[in-house]
Amino acid sequence: MPTRDRNLLNALFDVSPMAVVVSDTDRRIKSVNKAFVDLFGYAAEDVAGKRSCMLYAHGGAFENAGFMRFNARAGVNRDSYRVTYNRRDGSTFSSDTVGTAVTDENGETVGHIAIIRDVTPEVEMHAEIVRQKERAETAARAKTEFLANVSHEIRTPLNGVVGMAQVLERTALDTDQQSYVDVIAKSSASLLEIINDVLDFTKIDAGAVEFEEIPFDVGELARDLGDVFRHRAEERGVRLNVEVAPEAAGVYKGDPTKLRQVIANFASNAVKFTPAGGLVEIAVERAGAQAGGADLLTFSVRDTGLGLSRRDVARMFEPFTQADASTTRKFGGTGLGLTIARRIVEGLGGKIAVDSAPGEGSRFYFTVALPRLEKEGRAVDEAADKEARDPVRGLSLLVAEDNETNRLVMRAMIGERVAALDFAEDGRSAVDAWRQGGYDAILMDIQMPVMDGTAAVREIRSIEARERLPRTPVIAVSANAYDEQVESYLAAGMDGHVAKPVNLATLEKELTALAQRRAA
Repeated sequence: MPTRDRNLLNALFDVSPMAVVVSDTDRRIKSVNKAFVDLFGYAAEDVAGKRSCMLYAHGGAFENAGFMRFNARAGVNRDSYRVTYNRRDGSTFSSDTVGTAVTDENGETVGHIAIIRDVTPEVEMHAEIVRQKERAETAARAKTEFLANVSHEIRTPLNGVVGMAQVLERTALDTDQQSYVDVIAKSSASLLEIINDVLDFTKIDAGAVEFEEIPFDVGELARDLGDVFRHRAEERGVRLNVEVAPEAAGVYKGDPTKLRQVIANFASNAVKFTPAGGLVEIAVERAGAQAGGADLLTFSVRDTGLGLSRRDVARMFEPFTQADASTTRKFGGTGLGLTIARRIVEGLGGKIAVDSAPGEGSRFYFTVALPRLEKEGRAVDEAADKEARDPVRGLSLLVAEDNETNRLVMRAMIGERVAALDFAEDGRSAVDAWRQGGYDAILMDIQMPVMDGTAAVREIRSIEARERLPRTPVIAVSANAYDEQVESYLAAGMDGHVAKPVNLATLEKELTALAQRRAA
């Protein structure tokens, strides 16, 4: 090699910002550059003639497995990898190292060159990011668990308030007594709405919401919501209409529960903010079709209420936001409902919006793509609508519930409706009572002493399988209302779920369906 070229290579060798190690075929170090001296702390004469494995934090074992891999791979004379080195002072550092074989004119390996770049700051930064992520996930889990526990502790006594209010509503009351019960019912419903909003927001914020795809009739969905809010609207002197466009009617595949939650939020706000004499309209229209064949449906709620300014519209779907501070004082609410609605719609792949102006009312709406299954018809088994006189009256039920108030509520709700109603105060007692036989179904609390409800139903299912007994339906009755919690109950062997505070209509629906399955 000409002297000028050799001098050029030597200059490049010395000024390289990355450490360079040249070794022979025995991996003995022949030379190092200045960057190596600065990085490792060794003088060139300290390492000359010594095997390069002295530099590795993991000794020669790594050398055979990593640094010299290019020798063992046919046709490959270059390799790169992440390795930890020792400095002279005993400290270590992480590096990205590129190793290459040096060959002569005959292609024979005569030595090796390693180029070493210190990546310790990058490795430490990545490790810190991982730690921060793990801390955030731990904090999110702790927050979720805390709120779930708080929800359970609030829902349990609230079950007594709501349950007894529902029982009282079905008794003979004078005008004053009816008004007192109405106050209890409305106040407890408002408290429950706040609890649900906080829990829903927490789940969505943690990305824990799952969406299902089941058949449902869009017309029934809209009409059911109209029935739910019509009484509330009439109390305020507000008319409520439901309009389902003929081209939108039919059975679709999607998540009716989440759709109902969004529309219900719109309708609740519309009724709340519309003065007497006004109008609220729930509507479903077909907005077109997607390339994949799904129909684009627009669900909307229009009102003739207060209306919103352009500034309010721009921030209406942000968390904890209402039109102004006086709204919370006058009408209540957490300001989370529309944020939850927006995130649900986005989770469904749709778009949400509002058209409004002060004094001209508002139209809240969203558009989602849903595969159509039938143009007309019902999404569910018609048998559910063909109630006999009262199939619940023939049921013998076992209720597993450790809370005395909740037992009293359950007895007041259904004690006179069913043929027999017995109670167990923990999961173990429930299993023992079930073993005696004679029960058509079990209503099972989850959090109980001695043995919880999930363990109890697992033991029941195990005994049924082992002794080839017919399956006894078990319905979870729990203040734990997260989707994943309900799914865990079903996975354990439960056949259904009723959330606390128990809604009497929901409980009756579950019992009616159970009685119909029993009679089939």
